[in-house]
Amino acid sequence: MKFLLFILVIIDNLNVVLANNDNCGLNDLNALMVRLRQLRTDFNALKTQHTEQIAVLKEEINNKSLEIKLINEENRKQEAELEELRQDVNNTLLEIAEISKDIEMIKDIDDCSPNQCQNGATCVDGVTSYTCSCEAGYNGTLCEIDIDECNPNPCQTGATCTDGVDSYTCTCVAGYTGTNCETKYCPANRYLFLGSCYYKSTKALKWLEAEEDCIDLGGHLVEITSEQENDFIQSILSVGKRFWIGLNDRVTESDFVWVSSGSKASSVYTHWFRGEPNNVNGTEDCVEIYTTGDWNDRDCSEVSHYICEKASMCM
Repeated sequence: MKFLLFILVIIDNLNVVLANNDNCGLNDLNALMVRLRQLRTDFNALKTQHTEQIAVLKEEINNKSLEIKLINEENRKQEAELEELRQDVNNTLLEIAEISKDIEMIKDIDDCSPNQCQNGATCVDGVTSYTCSCEAGYNGTLCEIDIDECNPNPCQTGATCTDGVDSYTCTCVAGYTGTNCETKYCPANRYLFLGSCYYKSTKALKWLEAEEDCIDLGGHLVEITSEQENDFIQSILSVGKRFWIGLNDRVTESDFVWVSSGSKASSVYTHWFRGEPNNVNGTEDCVEIYTTGDWNDRDCSEVSHYICEKASMCM
């Protein structure tokens, strides 16, 4: 734009000179030439400036073009990588689909057929596996192990334990009952008192015969060692009858001992009727108990009912 303006200025000045072709015009021409030379100088300077600016702009354009080229190359590279990634994803999806089909096929396989579980266990199917859900009383991978409920032995007081399925049975020794044979008891026609069972006979025998019968029942003629026990014996006696007890002085006169333990009654407990023992006719070596709870010495050969006792376990 500045260059065109410069040319117009020159043309205008030349027109002025030609129109005034006289001495004054010559002077103006000189002045114009000076002005022209100045304008030429300015034009050259302006041209140089524009040339430099154009060169800078060209360099910038070239740089930007290079950057754009690099960016385009990077974009093409990224697009290629993206396409490769898309292909990988598609391949992976195809593989997953194939694996899913395989898994579904595996799931359809019943690992519980045939059922390997034992003892009524329930088979739970898995993926290429199975689990046995055991019935109570069994364990092991296949529920093949019968749990021994008798180990450790839950039975008490010498009872025998018999293992069952998720259970056990205690076979009690005589005199005990309960799930674990933990309860002491006396069977029918027996009386329980402080850990012993007592038997009241329904027949009358001589003292020695009564002792033998008590032995056959697993005990002895009763040994009374306290007023509490004596009161208990009195409470079970039948009115109008007398009963042999285990006290006697058959070995040494007046030295009364208990047949079951051999201990002397005088050192523990006695409950003689007034005036007893009196050893009438010198033959009263065995002892009986009245329904009043009092004791009396009597001839061992006479017959009487009797009381048997078995400690700890019942007859």
